Amino acid sequence: MLVRGKRGLPEAQAFVARLLEERPTWERILSTKGASRESWLEALPHLQGLSLVRNLSNLHRFGLLEETGVQEALARKLLSPKVAGWRVYPYQWLQAILRGREEGWPGEVLALLETALELPSRPYPWRGRP
Repeated sequence: MLVRGKRGLPEAQAFVARLLEERPTWERILSTKGASRESWLEALPHLQGLSLVRNLSNLHRFGLLEETGVQEALARKLLSPKVAGWRVYPYQWLQAILRGREEGWPGEVLALLETALELPSRPYPWRGRP
């Protein structure tokens, strides 16, 4: 294998570094820049699925959920047909809604979460004893 962390070939390490720079993730943005209002704004386009749902509190903490532009970005994400493929379980949507009510998130954001909860989703495989 060419890439083995610090033991990898220098050319392979450089290639991986270039790939990481070209394709930022929300985790990488926050790791390098720290948790700030600007970092969360930069990370927002990269949040989706459970990472988006779980980080709404962080967006609220920095006052971003109140911004019209952020609410519009959330609407594009949460009302998209792609939500059905996110594998966010109903209880996780409900947890976010309850946390939002507790923390005082804007009504528009709570309404988006409620709508996303009610969107058709792919069937979840039930496991366990018959």
